[in-house]
Amino acid sequence: FVTPAMFKAVVGKGHAEFSSPRQQDAEEYLRHVLDLIGRAERTSVGSISEGKRGVAQKVTQLFKLQVEDRLECGASKKVRYTRRIENVLSLPIPVEEATNKAEVDAYKGREQTRQKMNDGGDGDVAMAEAKEEGKEGKEEEEKVRPIVTLESCLQQYAADEVILDWSSPATGTKGVANKKQTIAVFPKYLVVQLRRYYQAEDWTIKKLDVDVTMPDELSLEHMRGKGMQEGEEPLPEGDDSGGGSGGGGDGGA
Repeated sequence: FVTPAMFKAVVGKGHAEFSSPRQQDAEEYLRHVLDLIGRAERTSVGSISEGKRGVAQKVTQLFKLQVEDRLECGASKKVRYTRRIENVLSLPIPVEEATNKAEVDAYKGREQTRQKMNDGGDGDVAMAEAKEEGKEGKEEEEKVRPIVTLESCLQQYAADEVILDWSSPATGTKGVANKKQTIAVFPKYLVVQLRRYYQAEDWTIKKLDVDVTMPDELSLEHMRGKGMQEGEEPLPEGDDSGGGSGGGGDGGA
């Protein structure tokens, strides 16, 4: 019998963050746990479970997915495919795609009116607006949070990203490249992380206060990577660093 406290003590032993009582990041903690399991699997056969066909199957393999990156030179249209291993599908949250955007904007307007009343600025106008909306003398209004669907998060993840000031190994000049990421190999268990933290304009880290709806059933077949396609030409290897990126990112962390 293993209690949560015992599990926490074993997993966090020797780790500066996870051995402390401070609040932890769930995604970082999961990666740490899988890393510990992976090291144990490499040194102990007894920690490996048996697959359906009697073939040894590592626990960490159950969570691994292969992400396929497609890079296309804007000038030559030549492409390069690369794959990387991940154990978490990290998704951006496109707040601008909220299904209740009108309600959120209306709530923000009422909040600004209430703020003006509290600050004493434009008092008469603010009071008139508050009375017109029937808010005077009532309890504090419940906050209206943006509602974003998981499908919108997936679409943002798979959207094309424009890379500016990119050095093309095909043309030898700087230009634009397009990058797109898909999933080449799906794991048995897909762990999804919603990236709520982002860097604000004042360089501080803030958290998105948003609700993300989860469907009962979900097909990700449209996100499957299939590698080099007929008619595509491979992009030569070389130094193809870029100076920056445009659309496709979420600006968060």
